[in-house]
Amino acid sequence: MATLYGVNATKRDVTVPAVKIPPGEISGDIQVAYDQYTSTGAVTTSDTIKMMKLPAGCRIHNVVMNFTDFGTTGAFNVGFEDNGVEAADADAFFAAADVNTAAGTLSMINVSGAAVAGLFAELSAETQVVIVPSTNTTAAGTVKLAVYYSVI
Repeated sequence: MATLYGVNATKRDVTVPAVKIPPGEISGDIQVAYDQYTSTGAVTTSDTIKMMKLPAGCRIHNVVMNFTDFGTTGAFNVGFEDNGVEAADADAFFAAADVNTAAGTLSMINVSGAAVAGLFAELSAETQVVIVPSTNTTAAGTVKLAVYYSVI
């Protein structure tokens, strides 16, 4: 049986002399960026809702979205714009999240599949978080977004 090491365990236990582990990866503080948007009418696929900006050098640990009922149709992609280093990923946090059936709350760590591409993503430059509808809504509503991250 072999003993295998993760990246930071290798830095600490295998590399001689030991390599310092970045503070955000061993004892980092979780910070939160919060924003909300209330529409005055239906939101369409040609709209882009700009939310918070995340600082350079952060690692994403979770994204939570809370929303009211946006009508009989509607789905939101939640991701980020190109920041000059990382390419845009329109659905890094949520892909086609249903916002039409009823009010609800989604947490990225409870979503499975490709929709969690942004989990533990490291963003090298200041990054704009965006919501882009993948399906038009039929009513006004409110969406609240919280991004939990550490600075590494």
